Amino acid sequence: MKNRKSFTSTIAFWLAALMLLTQLAGVIPMEVSAASSSEIRAQIDALESMAEETLGSAAETIDFINKVDIESLNASIEKLNEILTSLSGFLSLFGGNRR
Repeated sequence: MKNRKSFTSTIAFWLAALMLLTQLAGVIPMEVSAASSSEIRAQIDALESMAEETLGSAAETIDFINKVDIESLNASIEKLNEILTSLSGFLSLFGGNRR
């Protein structure tokens, strides 16, 4: 019985020591490494470059939209409407409305 009690006490001691060490390991500050300022600056520069490219392509799109002549487009649409109306009338003469 004495051997069993000493064995149990030994196991309990080592488990308690292990628990204490794991708790201490959580409290001890760990070494961490942060990005250097040059790395951060490089990332910022890359993001700024991407932003400039995006703004450039957006500006090109806006310029293209501004260059489109709305009146010319409306005239083309009206002309197409006239053509389709004429075609519809022509097809109706030859029975194109049969289904």
